Amino acid sequence: GITAKNHGRSKRETRHPTTDGSTANLGNAKLVESTESTTNLFDMKLVGLKLVELLTEISEELQDCALILVYDEIHDEVLEQYIRQESNQFVSRSFFKFDDIFVQVNKSNPDDLQMDAKMVNFFNDLRLATCTNYMLLVNNPDSVVQLLFELYNFRALQLAAKCIIHTDLRNSSEILNFLRELPLDRIVDILLITNVVGRRAEDVDLLLSTHTFFSENERVDLHIIGIWSPSKRQTTSTEAQTDHLDLRGRKETSKFFPEKLRDFHGFQLKVSTFHYPPVVMLDQTGGTDHGGLEVRILMMIAQALNFRVDLQTPKDGQRWGSQRPDGHWTGAMGEVKRGDADVSFANYFITRDRLEVVDMTSLHSIDYTCFITPMPDPPPQYTVVVRPFQMLVWGCLVLTLLIVPFALMFTSLRETGSRTWFRKIDNCFLYVFGIQMTQSLPEEHLAKTNSMRISVIVYMLSAFIIAVSYRSSLFSFILVPAKARPVNSLQQLLQSGLQWGVRDRGGWESWFSDSKDPTAQKIFEGFQFVKGLSGGIERVLEGDFAFMNSGRYLRYLVASNFTNIYGQAELHITKECFVPFRIGFATPIFSVYTRRFSEVVNKVVEAGLVTKWFDELVRQAAQHHRQKVKAELGGSGAQISQEDGVTVATVLGLYHLQPPYPQQ
Repeated sequence: GITAKNHGRSKRETRHPTTDGSTANLGNAKLVESTESTTNLFDMKLVGLKLVELLTEISEELQDCALILVYDEIHDEVLEQYIRQESNQFVSRSFFKFDDIFVQVNKSNPDDLQMDAKMVNFFNDLRLATCTNYMLLVNNPDSVVQLLFELYNFRALQLAAKCIIHTDLRNSSEILNFLRELPLDRIVDILLITNVVGRRAEDVDLLLSTHTFFSENERVDLHIIGIWSPSKRQTTSTEAQTDHLDLRGRKETSKFFPEKLRDFHGFQLKVSTFHYPPVVMLDQTGGTDHGGLEVRILMMIAQALNFRVDLQTPKDGQRWGSQRPDGHWTGAMGEVKRGDADVSFANYFITRDRLEVVDMTSLHSIDYTCFITPMPDPPPQYTVVVRPFQMLVWGCLVLTLLIVPFALMFTSLRETGSRTWFRKIDNCFLYVFGIQMTQSLPEEHLAKTNSMRISVIVYMLSAFIIAVSYRSSLFSFILVPAKARPVNSLQQLLQSGLQWGVRDRGGWESWFSDSKDPTAQKIFEGFQFVKGLSGGIERVLEGDFAFMNSGRYLRYLVASNFTNIYGQAELHITKECFVPFRIGFATPIFSVYTRRFSEVVNKVVEAGLVTKWFDELVRQAAQHHRQKVKAELGGSGAQISQEDGVTVATVLGLYHLQPPYPQQ
């Protein structure tokens, strides 16, 4: 079995949002603030039929999912009537008596209960198989909290479910404290049914209430839906003034489950992050003019959901943070896990380890792991004479120059009318070489026979084509210097003679350890570990090291620090990147607002704003760095213009010096 502890209701101070005195008036109903009453509010003879009809109507909104119904002895008769009236349109139905779920272990201690492991497994399997809704008809509110907490603790509770609870709560303070209990404060769709005194003292009505989030500067507050009216009835003008709220006439998407979390009412959320360009760029002067890709996304979410942001750095001085041997987390991740921060971001990868301790929103970007390498030197200019042709072409050309002279000599030996000059191999070599160099030959050395003429003409045509191609290519290579050939793949990295490495924390190298690819295994075996990002970049600048990190970060780093005045990168990022990572925001586990954040993030991504913002950040960083270098050098070399509010440098090269061609 699985041991369960008793979790009583919170004793913390609570304000009363619906009452200032002893009663709260809703129509003509009274929410009794005292636990004493002349009417037994939980007398099922008075309220049973109303409750059955209410549960039957609620079931119409629950029939697309499985239903789990937990009841106690007081609700036996209600359950029997409900089963007879309910249309049984659920995916599946499961009924459990509360006493069968929790078993008393120690008879001397009634609070020492044990929850059967089979029950936990059943709840969890059903949660994974289909959507699930809960109906809890339990008189004792402590027992309701205990059941939900145990399911929550064992990850067997579906927090996206609709939860209907009928229990004994006598005043607004008790109701609010109950709704603030864990995990009820994590379930968005809760319908709480409590009994209240009706029009007449001997009547009992059903009060429907739920919680609301981030209103009146409270995280969880009480929201009274109304008094349930079984059916519409004709009333006099006097009765109409005090009539119960008729929920059948409510114009809501759901009359029992009102929409929530569409507006945070200006509530201030605590954000934990740190300076990590380009996603987070904090104002280093101590102000609030923060920037960065993820800061822009957060501000868009705040604008859409109407909340304010209190942005702070982790109090312990750590950045992302890590798990200590005692299980506690440090840094921003620790603050989110403990609930000290409502949201955190700094290029968080959505990984299985993180999802064990926090929730993550939908991805707003996909990043890849790349290597950054030194920019290799371009080939020396004296090699320009051989660069027009590839080595294969040069080899074929040399082979042709060696074979054709022998072919001409053998042809002349077989032709009786040919000149004896072609019968010497050295003369044939000079003749062929002269044709290849497009040089004219004396008339006395011209071929006289048809076979010799055909052989020479064929070779002259091929030599002419080769010569023209070479001259045109050579002209281009002389005018435009050849670019260096940097490392762009893992195979090229192995052949480059460079060493390679990664940070000494973060587990980056582990992504290669399980690979069966021989190239990946060689990369894994050659990893060297450096101290932090700065240590890796320093090794790269030494000229013999390749450093692996986030491709997005490396791209921004090159633009903002390693781009010359002409916009040319001084370090190279490999084109072959690997291990894609989804990036999102971290929120406390099972937060009610994670889903709403994800909805806004998805809209931002679909609008193309994330890509647009990141490109702007990279372009602005590169321009700022070029202007800084220009100021240090005190020179020019670039034409500066303004496009869409962003300064752009246009480098003038040989392409701009070419004359225009007339249009046909």
